[in-house]
Amino acid sequence: MVNIEPIKLKHNRIERPFKGGYLLDKLQLVEKPRDGYMSESWIASTTKVFNDKKDSNYGLSKCVINNKEYLLKDLINKYPKEFLGEKHIKNFGVEMAILVKFIDSFSRLLIQVHPNKDYAKKYLNSDFGKTEAWHILDIREDIEERAYIYLGFKEGITREKWRQAFLEQDIEGMISMMHKFYVNKGDTIFIPSGVPHALGGGCLVIEIQEPTDFTMRVERKRLDGGKISEDMIHNGLGIEKMLDCFDYEGINENELIERYFLKDKKIIEEEKFKKVELIGEKYKEYFTMEKLEINKKIYIEQDKFCISTVVEGKGKLTYLDKDITLEKGDEIFIPEYNRNFTLEGENLKIINCYSPKV
Repeated sequence: MVNIEPIKLKHNRIERPFKGGYLLDKLQLVEKPRDGYMSESWIASTTKVFNDKKDSNYGLSKCVINNKEYLLKDLINKYPKEFLGEKHIKNFGVEMAILVKFIDSFSRLLIQVHPNKDYAKKYLNSDFGKTEAWHILDIREDIEERAYIYLGFKEGITREKWRQAFLEQDIEGMISMMHKFYVNKGDTIFIPSGVPHALGGGCLVIEIQEPTDFTMRVERKRLDGGKISEDMIHNGLGIEKMLDCFDYEGINENELIERYFLKDKKIIEEEKFKKVELIGEKYKEYFTMEKLEINKKIYIEQDKFCISTVVEGKGKLTYLDKDITLEKGDEIFIPEYNRNFTLEGENLKIINCYSPKV
């Protein structure tokens, strides 16, 4: 029997086809931070990595309770009501309905797109697509070009133009068809399924998304020259269906900023804490995200499960008579059952991620 209480999770680093990891190592207090290809960390994950070279549980988060290691997914399957809540189960079953990640890019990610729910249902046997959002936690200052992203098609782009550039592997041509934006620490960007994008070099982001690993890539080689497999390009669906995954609507730069760069973030500030709504109610059909800054002890009441990450400072979480120490890089899953608890710390900064509101 496992007590239903907030759970501190083990770090869950994931190998990806782009170089990064130094800023993520620093966040997770790794003794000798460095860049490599373990450039993502999946948080409270019940989603497996789409990669046939790895074991069947690759991507699933683990925790240790009473000196025994568990998969978070197994605990949820055993205690679904206590972990996720009845309302969530009624709408999504025992699926978490979100996936949270840290992504750290020294080099640019490959140009990519993700499917919407209808496409995923039709071709990938999934109730979830992969709409996502990035919140920029940090940027690198010691690189040649400041941190940037590519996002969305420019006006006038057609499927045939994009297809031809892909077949010719005209990478610069494809890049020229997308908007480029320089980004700053604290920016939050919404990325709907179907919209082409690539995280540029120099960014550490926390990503919240639908709980799949469906990614269509249009580059056949990594930036270091390594080959990308056909399955990693089109998820086994073939080139034409991969191209059908894109939304070829082109919009101008100002309209794109208005649509996808999240502004006017709601702020609640009191003596003991500050709460910033990073991704608000407008996006509740997919997910929401908030940032807490805590200087004294505060009492928390919540009505749904929460994935929390400590991005700065130290402190503790207290549930009933149990204290959980918190430090930079810690990841906590708070079950729906645990509605009341306290947080305290000095300069403690936590990002809370929530599933769709239904």
